[in-house]
Amino acid sequence: MFYVYVSRSGKRVELQFPIGKAPNETKHDNDVYFRDTMAEIASQQFILKGGGWPSQDTRRKQQMTRNNVEAGNRTQKTWGKPKKCLPNHKGKLTDSWEDVKKLVKKEG
Repeated sequence: MFYVYVSRSGKRVELQFPIGKAPNETKHDNDVYFRDTMAEIASQQFILKGGGWPSQDTRRKQQMTRNNVEAGNRTQKTWGKPKKCLPNHKGKLTDSWEDVKKLVKKEG
């Protein structure tokens, strides 16, 4: 990621560091530079989700939702309902996971 640095004489430079590893003060070309966080905030941009065409984005969202529902139906038709994990301790069923916690604490 690029970070903006300014020297005491006013020279600006962009230096690259890993995210979160940029020092507040660094030496570059025999000059000391200080990180300019205000310039970094001012230069940030964002990208809106989608391709920029609202009608196309809406159609695409509907298409993907329909495809996801159909895929879920095909999966259930092929494999049946999803299996559920029942609370048990060493193969013996219990009423709740809290009971399992209590049994484990008694053993340990």
